[in-house]
Amino acid sequence: ERRLRDAGILFTSIRADRSEVELPDRLKPLAYLAPWYRDLFETAPAHLLSGLTRPVLVLHGGSDIQVSSDDARRIAEQARQSSSDVSLRVLDGLDHLMKRTLPATNIARYGDRRRRVPKAVVDSIASWILERPASRASVPP
Repeated sequence: ERRLRDAGILFTSIRADRSEVELPDRLKPLAYLAPWYRDLFETAPAHLLSGLTRPVLVLHGGSDIQVSSDDARRIAEQARQSSSDVSLRVLDGLDHLMKRTLPATNIARYGDRRRRVPKAVVDSIASWILERPASRASVPP
C-alpha cells in the first residue's frame, strides 16, 4: 500500500510543476526520472502506430498489471488500421517485464534481479520473426 501511495505522490509531482508537490525524502532520488515520465505520459500508442506499415508483434504478459489485456488488444487493433501483418501473443503467467510472476507478488517482485525472461518468450519472438516472409528469405537454410 505504501508503494502505491508513493507512486501516486511521485506521478502527481511529475505531472505538476515540481514546486507544487514536495516529495518525501525516500522519493527524491527518483526525481531525475520526471522528464522521461512526462514524455511517456504524453505518448499515445495510437499516434505511434498510425501510418505504420511494417509487421507488428504485440507481446503481452497475461499477468501484466501495467497494461491490461484489453489495452494490448486495442494496441493490436490500432496497428491493424495501417499494417496488414499484426500479431498479438499473450503469454500466461508473465508480468510487464515478461518474467514469471504470481498475481499476489507481482509488484513486489519487479525489482528481483534473480528473475529471468523465460526461454519461451525468446522462442515466441524468434518464431514470429521467422514466420515473416522477408525473414525466411534472409535466413540461411
